[in-house]
Amino acid sequence: MQLNRVEVFALHKLLQGNAQVALSATAPSVQVLERVQTGAGFFSVIRLPRRLEVSSELRERRWPFRLKRRRGAGYFVCWLEDSSLCLEAVIERGECPADLVPELFT
Repeated sequence: MQLNRVEVFALHKLLQGNAQVALSATAPSVQVLERVQTGAGFFSVIRLPRRLEVSSELRERRWPFRLKRRRGAGYFVCWLEDSSLCLEAVIERGECPADLVPELFT
C-alpha cells in the first residue's frame, strides 16, 4: 500500500529537522506493510528504503498536536523496528475523528 495523506503529513512533522530524510521516508517507493485503525487513531508499519534503515535520524520521535474544532489533543510518534518504521497517531484527549486528514491538526 502507498502512504496515505495523514501518514505523509505525520512523517513530515516528525522528521522536519531533516528535509532529505523526510523526503526519502515519504517517497512513492515507500510501502505501508500494515495499517490498523485503532480507537485512539492508527498504527502503521512502513518499509523504508535501505539507506534509511539504520539512520540515526529515525530514532524515536514524537510530535504533539491539537485537533481543530474538536478540543482534542494527542501525538504522532515513530520509531525504528528491525528494517521498518512504525508510525502511530494517538488521540489522548477528545474523540478520535472517523476520518483523520491533515486539515484536522494544528
